[in-house]
Amino acid sequence: PHMENRAKYIDVEKFVSRQALLNKFISKEKVREYVNLLYNSQDQLLLWLLFIGVRGRTTEDGTMEEVINLTIDDVNFKENMLTLRQNDGKFRLLDDVPDHIIDLIRETYEQEYYIENNGEMTNNPRVPNPRKSIINKTGESKTGETIDRYIFRIPGKSKFEKFSPALLNSRMIKIQKVVDNRYVTWSSLYFSGMLQMCFDIYKEKGEITDRDFDDVCVRYNYGVKENTSNKESSYWYVIKDMFYQYKELLRV
Repeated sequence: PHMENRAKYIDVEKFVSRQALLNKFISKEKVREYVNLLYNSQDQLLLWLLFIGVRGRTTEDGTMEEVINLTIDDVNFKENMLTLRQNDGKFRLLDDVPDHIIDLIRETYEQEYYIENNGEMTNNPRVPNPRKSIINKTGESKTGETIDRYIFRIPGKSKFEKFSPALLNSRMIKIQKVVDNRYVTWSSLYFSGMLQMCFDIYKEKGEITDRDFDDVCVRYNYGVKENTSNKESSYWYVIKDMFYQYKELLRV
């Protein structure tokens, strides 16, 4: 009987880790589904930007810098292109951004109020309506920086600042609760976007090559060597392994 329980335990463990892996892969359809559950444009855009690879360096001073630094002037509406800026002054271009994301960027920039509680009624009978916080477009931050061009500005009457990594963190925790998936994180969305791109290539061509994996990594600026004329990634094999793991899991 002891052995029997052990076998059951192993199966459960396998099942749990399989479920966790499945929950960590957020397909394009799933992102769309989650976005439809979110009330505020800021929150909706956050999911899409991460999914298409807008993130920044993984250094402490680079956390989510490409999202935080995005301004309306960095959006080429005609060419569907974004200029993504790092805190160290470097930048890169991201082309072929889908129309619906370009539209959502404009909508987020123009969002006047952030509605708390995901726009739902509260449990407080005295204040049943969710709180509306104004998103200032004019004014200077404490550092003297003007905030009027930033896409993501902190909601609050006395707030004149662009977003911070801490605020993005707390937003993500709220989003996890709304969509009921604790595996929705900055990195799971970012890697899911890469995997989705790999699956799209595989579906279109019936195969996927090492060159394709490298191209996906370069687009997502994942493991791309700096100061080299021909851009290539040192981590393409990580995405390759991940792709085949999920290919088996999803039985594609």
